[in-house]
Amino acid sequence: MENKEIKSVLIDFRRPVATVPSLAIHLNRDVHKNRTNNPQKEVVLLVSSGDGDRRSFRQLLLEQIQHEHANIPVAEVLDYEISCYDVQPPAVIGLNDDFIAASRLDNLLSCYAACRSIIDASGDTPAVMVCNDHEEVGSLSASGAQGPFLRSTLERLCGTGETMDRAMDSSVLLSVDNAHAVHPNYEDKHDPQHRPCLNGGPVIKYNANQRYATNSETAALFRNLCQTLDIPVQQIAMRNDMACGSTIGPITAP
Repeated sequence: MENKEIKSVLIDFRRPVATVPSLAIHLNRDVHKNRTNNPQKEVVLLVSSGDGDRRSFRQLLLEQIQHEHANIPVAEVLDYEISCYDVQPPAVIGLNDDFIAASRLDNLLSCYAACRSIIDASGDTPAVMVCNDHEEVGSLSASGAQGPFLRSTLERLCGTGETMDRAMDSSVLLSVDNAHAVHPNYEDKHDPQHRPCLNGGPVIKYNANQRYATNSETAALFRNLCQTLDIPVQQIAMRNDMACGSTIGPITAP
């Protein structure tokens, strides 16, 4: 902030700065029996020892801003938002490098695949990729799937009215999420007729309650595309006695 001008910037400490410490098992011998978490008491970030002589958190933020954005004079941190992530790097594991072990695979995996596809695409057919935020908390934010971002952006590109409507009608939107492969220790969690496996190809999700944006036409279109490229396709539907999650597909599809 300079001369009462307010600016927003992104910073990344790129090192462990917080932890959520659990209680030592010596003080809770029943930790593995009927385990539950109290978010108010047990999921609280610890960022310092609370020593009064140490710098405040806002001071640390200010110093990090000055370090990463030396060209922006900053006098004060008025407010901030924190996003915490696991700093342990991903790894390729397995005797034959079969698997990827990483945090946030759902849904950085799809974001990466879509971004890579846009970069590698050839030809002059218009293509759009949208990565929405806040799916896990309802998608109702300005950057969520139910927010105005996608449509307002397309209207700026295509204009409004009939031009926009024609562009939408002649386009196909794929909701690219992650699917649960069969777990070797919990095979009964999958329907016997729907058993997707890791490295077995992309998965089409079906749900009678319309939790996914899949119907016969969209599934056929995707299957045909994969056949053209000689890519195997899998499918999944949850057990009838188990509920499934949802995606932003049904929200964005209209």
